[in-house]
Amino acid sequence: ANPKSMAAVVAATTSVLADENTRLANTTVARIVEARGELDDPAVLKECCARLQKINGMLKARVAEADAEACHEAMKGGLTGIGCDDKRLVATLCTRTKAALARTAAAYREKYDKDLAKEVEGETSSDYGRMMAYAMSAPEVYVADVIDKACKGLGCDEEALIEVCCTRTPEQLLAGKACWEGRNDASLFDYVTKELGHEYRHLNILLLKILKGERPWDEAVDDARAAQHVEKLHKECAKGMMQDFKEDKVVNWLAGCPPAEAALCADLYEKAHGKSLKSALEAKCGKKFALGLSALLVAPGVPGPRRPSRDFGPWHRCAHRRLLGR
Repeated sequence: ANPKSMAAVVAATTSVLADENTRLANTTVARIVEARGELDDPAVLKECCARLQKINGMLKARVAEADAEACHEAMKGGLTGIGCDDKRLVATLCTRTKAALARTAAAYREKYDKDLAKEVEGETSSDYGRMMAYAMSAPEVYVADVIDKACKGLGCDEEALIEVCCTRTPEQLLAGKACWEGRNDASLFDYVTKELGHEYRHLNILLLKILKGERPWDEAVDDARAAQHVEKLHKECAKGMMQDFKEDKVVNWLAGCPPAEAALCADLYEKAHGKSLKSALEAKCGKKFALGLSALLVAPGVPGPRRPSRDFGPWHRCAHRRLLGR
């Protein structure tokens, strides 16, 4: 190795370490420790935490103000103030948590005296507009909105009900139930049962069990129980046409365990019986009921494709960001 090159690397490394030490020495925690004593002291630790929380709150407020300005410029910017910069609006709103969006909406109200959600709704349209509205909604409001969209009007969108029930935690669904019932002064369970009717009675059993918060979302996976359920499921799916298929038991086996355990059941079933559990259920159940059961077999957080194959405009970009958690 070239001695001059090695000397330059060593000098650069030393400079970087010195800069890092200087930066660390100037942090809030370092200054408090220097002024008050050791970090092991509970009083000093408490003061550090309180100061950092205050700084964190200030940063969140600044980010909310910046996002509010970015949204306003995206919707009202340009020489004429006409049109909407969809890319900028999506990048601003669809990369934030629900809590951050709530702060942005509050900052927008304070700065422009307007409702950000209504402003966004007025500047967007079609599926893109609905997606942006859902992105702005609180989790419980989103659940209530989807139930309304699925059930109001002619017919019922069973797939929308399946999706919202199988992708939300029990806490979110119970909060959404309370939100919906507060709006409509009616029982959500009675409403869903009426909308699904006799034809989808088995799907109704499944969805009501989930809406009641009876799906143990965070419970530990029980490998032995999963293996037992696999054999019970195989026994039910192997029944002939004249034998009674126990839909309620299948619901209890798959919706009565945590999502990760249901996914394990699907994996074990395929290994043990040479076919997917999804196809076995589809052969025995109605189309929508089978779809609901199949949705239980997908563990939350399973990543999708990292890049869309095609770009269908702002709606597609917005949906892609939300689905990937960006």
